[in-house]
This record gives sequence, structure tokens and C-alpha cells, in this order.
Amino acid sequence: MSVFIRSLLNTSQTLDSVALPAFALQERGNMTAALTAAVAAKTIQAWAAGGDVPKLRSFEEYVPVTTDVISLPDYAEDVSIIPAGTIAALTINMPAAPADKQRVTLAFDQVVTALTQQISSGSGHTLKGALTAATAKGFGTWLFRKQGKIWYRVG
Repeated sequence: MSVFIRSLLNTSQTLDSVALPAFALQERGNMTAALTAAVAAKTIQAWAAGGDVPKLRSFEEYVPVTTDVISLPDYAEDVSIIPAGTIAALTINMPAAPADKQRVTLAFDQVVTALTQQISSGSGHTLKGALTAATAKGFGTWLFRKQGKIWYRVG
């Protein structure tokens, strides 16, 4: 049975050797002693879901400035890029160890003039349909296929 956890902190924390970003939502395989202790310390909320309960999607939010590099966590799915205004250059690294059929959607609130969207160094993945710029309110979605190690642009 899956366990869902949500960070209640405005900073990243590590639980069971897995990073949990500020206010992030994650699905974990089971409840562990570390998760139980974090619930008791009121740094996370946790609940179990089973049966036909739909999986919750993770949501990540970044406020980059020009020349920032964003490395998406392995569980990333819905990612909002919300710079204060137009930025000249940004690099986004796709998840290094995604799950088969994982979808990642990048949504942009402002213009990014030169966008470098790439795979993590050493992952052996291929990225098809990478963005080279972003428009205000623009977005793109990619699907990872473990067979072939390919990120396909699907939206």
C-alpha cells in the first residue's frame, strides 16, 4: 500500500535517504520509522492510499533568475517555472532516474529567451523535442520510456 507524504517545512529535508523539497508531495512505498518520527515532529503529513484511489501528482515550483540551473528531482511531474520577469537564459535538467511512463510537464509563467533543456549527465537518456525557448504561459510535456531510455515530447 502506498503512503503519501507532504512536507510542512519551507526547507528541504531528507527522509530515508530521499530528499523531500519544501512543501512537496511524494508517494512512498510504505511507512518507515523515519516517516513516523517526522509525523510526530510535525514536519510532514502522511496518509495511506489503497485500492482505486488515484495517484497524486507531485508539484514543484521554481523562481529562477538568468543563468540558473534547475535539476528536477526524480519524482518530478508538474513543474512551474515562475521567474519575476523575462529571463535571458535558463538550464533545466530532466530527472536522472525517472520511472517508466513518468510524465513531466514544464509550465512557464514568463518568457525564457534561451532555454537549455537537457538530460542529466551520465544517465544515458535521450531527450526528444527539447525546448530552446519558452513563452509566457507556455508549456511542454514529456513521457519517459525506460525501454530505450527516451524522453518523448507528448504535449
